[in-house]
Amino acid sequence: MAAASYRATRIAGLPRLPSVDAYAEAVSSFLHRALDEAPSEADRQAAELVLSNPFDLTFAADLLAQGFNPSATSLIDEAFRLADKGAAGEPGYRAVAGQPFPLTRFGTLAVAMRLEDRNWFKPDEFAPELPYLLRRRLLVQRALRGPSGAEEERIQFRHDRVWDFFIAAAFLEDPDLWAEHLADPRFRGAYLRIAETWPPEAAAKVRNLLVVAAAENGDHTTSDEFVRRLEARRMSLEKAGPPGAEPRPENGTPLAAQ
Repeated sequence: MAAASYRATRIAGLPRLPSVDAYAEAVSSFLHRALDEAPSEADRQAAELVLSNPFDLTFAADLLAQGFNPSATSLIDEAFRLADKGAAGEPGYRAVAGQPFPLTRFGTLAVAMRLEDRNWFKPDEFAPELPYLLRRRLLVQRALRGPSGAEEERIQFRHDRVWDFFIAAAFLEDPDLWAEHLADPRFRGAYLRIAETWPPEAAAKVRNLLVVAAAENGDHTTSDEFVRRLEARRMSLEKAGPPGAEPRPENGTPLAAQ
């Protein structure tokens, strides 16, 4: 599979696993879980979509090569969990700081940075927290040209979708915040993440206001895709049934009843 061969090229510089063979086995297991053992066809299609994206492929490669077993559809979430809670022999932020990572406050800063079109952190912004996000490659350090024309090392979100992860976390805790930016295309990715990850009842409230905003301003770019993704998720959850229930086939009848 193309995804497997691509990830095999990412082993360089990621020495956690003992050998390339061990990495290849981890890749094979990852693909088997994501595609062959997907709980539903919708989940398998979601995994295939993720595995077609170079950013997600690289992110999965990083986690696999470090010895972790991420879910194909929750790569950013898994990386953040590791940054916060750590792993065996690698304490995370909360073990060192004695408190959970300040996700909501950090997300609020991410919103402000998006409004400023600024993807880099100032030296006084969350200095104790940034190293944990850098370690899990949610953030990266890059040389950027400063106002003087000289290059400066700056810490940035690795990708817009990582940025969206933190923005959506702030939105979850503050309905006024997400309601304020409904018509701003810069937040489209954050709203689409809401459709895919928030509790369905909470996501439905966002959908309703997005539809109203689209009717008022004539721009359906975000609202239409939000509705499509939320509906696909609703159908997938409905087909799966409540936790512990037997999955339903296409005709909606539990397998045991057929």
